[in-house]
Amino acid sequence: MHLFVILALASVATCTALQSTLIRREPKTFQLIRNGKYPEYLKKLKSTQTAAGAGANVYRADFEIAQRVAIGTPPQEALAWLCTQASIMWVPHVDCRSYWRLELKGIYE
Repeated sequence: MHLFVILALASVATCTALQSTLIRREPKTFQLIRNGKYPEYLKKLKSTQTAAGAGANVYRADFEIAQRVAIGTPPQEALAWLCTQASIMWVPHVDCRSYWRLELKGIYE
């Protein structure tokens, strides 16, 4: 019994807590609606889907949740988009500079 208590205390003493702040920002869809460009975006989206053929997947959501993460060795900081519908995480490629800005206001365009 004493051994169990000692092991339990030792395991609790070695535990560390990992805390991270989630970043929620306005999605591109809301920006397009506010600027009056949403109908144009939908037309472009439909033409892209038609060109891609059947089975083309387009991810759309009414909100975005991102988290600042470090990936790789050596660590490279990125914003990772969290998908609550599946066990996937969207992370930009390290060479993706023309469409990506590592800022809170940055979006894929």
